[in-house]
Amino acid sequence: MKVKDVMTADVKACRPETNAAEAVKMMWDQDCGVLPIVSSDGKVVGMAKGGLKGILSMNDVVLHSGAASPNQIVDTLAGICAHRRKPAVAGAA
Repeated sequence: MKVKDVMTADVKACRPETNAAEAVKMMWDQDCGVLPIVSSDGKVVGMAKGGLKGILSMNDVVLHSGAASPNQIVDTLAGICAHRRKPAVAGAA
């Protein structure tokens, strides 16, 4: 199996100034746990020696959500991580 066979083709991204709640909603809508953070020219921001820094993960959200209640965090994670039925692909058996 190759990555191209299982990757998300229509990747959504957000900007560094995007509100965290909006970014979480994007993750929810896209059914994913990470978002690339891109500059105005579409390049991933925060590339640094030692690895990619321009990715927002649910782990980041949880670790920095000091103002959110535990129930809000759990509800958000449950919504994003829920198994959803994907639409059937025509011709697939």
